[in-house]
Amino acid sequence: MAAPIAPTVYAPAPDYGDEEIGFLAALFDTSFEYSVTPQVIRGSYVMLMIVTGLVSVGILFIDAGPVLVRLIVGVLVFFLVLTQGRLMLESIMALHNIERVNRRQLRQLERLEAIERNTRVGDRPTS
Repeated sequence: MAAPIAPTVYAPAPDYGDEEIGFLAALFDTSFEYSVTPQVIRGSYVMLMIVTGLVSVGILFIDAGPVLVRLIVGVLVFFLVLTQGRLMLESIMALHNIERVNRRQLRQLERLEAIERNTRVGDRPTS
């Protein structure tokens, strides 16, 4: 009777889909292997902070009541708009991360299927 054969263990292939490349290179990647979403999200959030800060400071210069009221309204506007913008951008990033994980799992599944196709029962050595 032949001794049982130990299963073959394959090292995982490198995952090339998550490496960082430049913004312009990712923007003109016609195969859509690389994403510009993280860079766009970062830039959008910085712009949101700058514009919201300028609007909040601008509220101080409007003649529409006492300075203390305008200061409180400016701070509230700043935090409310920034919070809403941040939540929106985080939801976009969450969708992007879900897509990235799904793409990685699909590549791993395709590699496993290729290994199974290449490994046949008759090809295994017997002792």
